[in-house]
Amino acid sequence: MRLLLTLKTRKGSQLPFNYQAFINAWIYKTLQRADPELASWLHEHGFDSTGRNYKLFTFSPFHIFPYTINKENKTIVILSDTVELRLSFAMNDLLSNLVMGLFHDLNFSIGNKNHQTYFAVEQVEVIPSITFDTTTKYRAVSPICITKRQEGRRYAKYCSPKEDGYQTLFINNLLKKYEAAQAVLPQLPDLAANDITFTLLSNKFRQRLLHFKAHADRAIKIKGYDQFDFELTAPPSLQEFGYYAGFGEKNSQGFGFCEIVKR
Repeated sequence: MRLLLTLKTRKGSQLPFNYQAFINAWIYKTLQRADPELASWLHEHGFDSTGRNYKLFTFSPFHIFPYTINKENKTIVILSDTVELRLSFAMNDLLSNLVMGLFHDLNFSIGNKNHQTYFAVEQVEVIPSITFDTTTKYRAVSPICITKRQEGRRYAKYCSPKEDGYQTLFINNLLKKYEAAQAVLPQLPDLAANDITFTLLSNKFRQRLLHFKAHADRAIKIKGYDQFDFELTAPPSLQEFGYYAGFGEKNSQGFGFCEIVKR
């Protein structure tokens, strides 16, 4: 399920460049108000065999128009009184209805000690569902994060879409998340080696480095790439899962939100 939220705000409000962490926190806080059935689903599904939990939702960047940039304050200046935000959840229809009700008539703020932007949820719409094909073209609206471990190095390497092996890492991540949520998803058919393919369709893409506060005295930086198109060949159920849960890693932090390129 995807929701389109229309948010009212004040013209001239300033939004920090790295606002994704604030949206992530707001979504979690909202979901915590859920009834026991939804809360149970959020806690119990998406675990792989190692106990790692994949949060099966993502969100888009704010759609702000018009806007300008304040380089001195490192903020986005909103020049209208309305912005849009899309939320995406990989869950069944019953739980989707519960989630939709949570986001009606909410007020919240985003920002730091220097700049606070206040929003009111004016409207919540369900974005129509899609019938997925075996081969589908997507556009990365928010950064897609793909990493690989390197022997002898403490931290994983962030990979660009043009890097050798990117397609394999992309597919493996999608399969691991699907397997982790298998209890509520259709069983995938037996797959041959070439039944799932990733094809990069763009020569150019944008690198994004987003900051998230890990501790009171330290922030972590997560790198991803957006504004590029790719084609995915895979079973329709896997296409649908990736579309709603997000592609790549760090989805609940606003990574991997993609739109389908019009057929």
